[in-house]
Amino acid sequence: MSFDYDKLKKKHESGDQWASYSDLFMVLSVVFLLLYVVASLRTGTHTLQQQIKNQQLAERAQDLENQIKAYNNLKENYLEKSANEKEQEMYEQLMDKLTLLEEENREEASELRKRALENERKEMALNQYQQMIRNIINANVLSKSKIKRRDRTIASAKETIKTQVETIQLKDEEILQREQLIEQKESQIANLDQEVENKKKVIEQKDSIIALKQKVLKAKQQEISKLNKDINQKKKRIQINERKIAKINSNLNKQIQKLKNEQKKRKISKANYIKRMRALKKQSEREVAKLSQRNQSIKKKLVAVNTAVSKANKQLEFANKTIEKQQEQKRKLDQELSSAQSQKAKLDAELAKVQNQFAQTKAELEETKQAFQAEVARLEGQRSALEAQRNKLKGQKNLLKSQQEELKKINKQLAGVNSKLDAEKDQLTAVTKQLGEEKRKLAAEKDKLTGEKNQLSKDLKKAQEIINAKKKLAKKISDNFKRNGIEASVDPETGEVVLAFGDSYFDSGRARLKTDMRKTLNKFMPIYAESIFNDPKIAKKIKAVDIIGFASPTYQGRYVNPNSLDPKDRKAMEYNTNLSIERAKSVFKHIIDTRKLKFGKQKQITPLLKVSGRSYFSGALEGRAPAKEMSRKEFCQKYDCKKEQRVIIKFELDNK
Repeated sequence: MSFDYDKLKKKHESGDQWASYSDLFMVLSVVFLLLYVVASLRTGTHTLQQQIKNQQLAERAQDLENQIKAYNNLKENYLEKSANEKEQEMYEQLMDKLTLLEEENREEASELRKRALENERKEMALNQYQQMIRNIINANVLSKSKIKRRDRTIASAKETIKTQVETIQLKDEEILQREQLIEQKESQIANLDQEVENKKKVIEQKDSIIALKQKVLKAKQQEISKLNKDINQKKKRIQINERKIAKINSNLNKQIQKLKNEQKKRKISKANYIKRMRALKKQSEREVAKLSQRNQSIKKKLVAVNTAVSKANKQLEFANKTIEKQQEQKRKLDQELSSAQSQKAKLDAELAKVQNQFAQTKAELEETKQAFQAEVARLEGQRSALEAQRNKLKGQKNLLKSQQEELKKINKQLAGVNSKLDAEKDQLTAVTKQLGEEKRKLAAEKDKLTGEKNQLSKDLKKAQEIINAKKKLAKKISDNFKRNGIEASVDPETGEVVLAFGDSYFDSGRARLKTDMRKTLNKFMPIYAESIFNDPKIAKKIKAVDIIGFASPTYQGRYVNPNSLDPKDRKAMEYNTNLSIERAKSVFKHIIDTRKLKFGKQKQITPLLKVSGRSYFSGALEGRAPAKEMSRKEFCQKYDCKKEQRVIIKFELDNK
């Protein structure tokens, strides 16, 4: 029976290996236990935070719901009883905008709820993985107890053979140390080789990433250059349109000045002047509006392009930083690669030296083996029993190894799930923050709309106050006239008064007041002045009292169409306009002449009086102007020329 040193050496090492495995499983058990505790604490803390946050949101929602109910009651009461059609229309537009924003927020909330459900499912999967880890830990604890029993058996066998191997232990230990040192050096060299290969691969990856980023950087630079050219073109178009608008306004001002000069020189009638003036303004306004609309469109596109440029600049900056970071990592990897290659060379030299020493020690051991062959023969019997036990332990080792591999896979899956869960939580936080920003924007928009609504309500209220004041004053004038037996037509909306001189009218082509007409004015003016100045609040708002004269549309014994643009009718229009003004001036002179007329509010009304003429009564011929030429006699018989020679007195209120 020969001396098999390798088998004896393996028997000697088996106990130490199982002790190392026992310590490894103990460490793994503690690590997984800590992972389970940390995961449980994170889950519990997150759940508690969510409950507190949900409770706060529920309280806030209840408070907002109560405020909305109170606001809705006030709103519905106002819309039913106090709001006019414009306010209701504005309210409907505001509600449409708010409904659209509410639908957008509802869609975002639905998306967030879906993500929250997905996170809950992932959390349940994590709990299942944690349960699997607990089962593995329990199995490791059982395996550890079995390993301890086997360790005790092995220790007893060691004590039995300890006395038998003392003579070879010194050489065996020395050889073992040499072998361990060789294995350590070879392992270090293999690790360094692997590390060198890994560094090279990483460097290649960094080079490809840098090349890709540089391509992206070049593309972004080209895109930014293109966008900048587009911005400059749009700015030039805006400047061209603004110069066109300025040119149109300048031409308009010149044409208006030209019309004014022609009107001053009496080359055109006032009506023709006003009509041409309006036509010029409308044409200019259409051109300006069209160019302004183009400018607005270009500006909107300019804003979009600026946004794209800003985004591209940010991406460009990010790409530059990424390239710099990858280049820095590549430099570090080059340094590490050089260091690893230097260490490998050093370890190769040390390995050669150790192998020489090992060969020398092994030769010395061969000489010692022959002396101990007899003793080893006696131990061979005991070796068979230990070999059977070793095979049994080997099977258990393979089982534990497979469990260890499965545990590693589960650990990787768990790390991936935790990483993905953290990313989803970060994304959820970002979306929640974005939702908060949208809500703040919505609140700001709502406040803005509310402010506009309040301002519009104030303007409408002020306008309604002026209309009500006119109606009130018109009613007061009408009532006072009726009480004093004065015949006059009072417009209930505007307060315009059409003077009725009874059977007395201006003579044809004359502006002198007749005696009966002066008596009518002497009776009319005190009542009218007292009516409009009696209320101090309304009196403060009266900024003018207009006296407007009219004339019948006849000239030199024939009817003249007031709407005619024929040059031959222009002189007739000028004549009737001047006659209307003269008749209004006659009324004005009589009112301010204290020798002929005195009344209480005469001093107060005099500085507010204004005189104007319209050549014919604007509402008298509406819908019934003759389609053919006729003489003055025929016209007056059909339409009553005397009633066309009337005077209107009306007041104007300040809008402030």
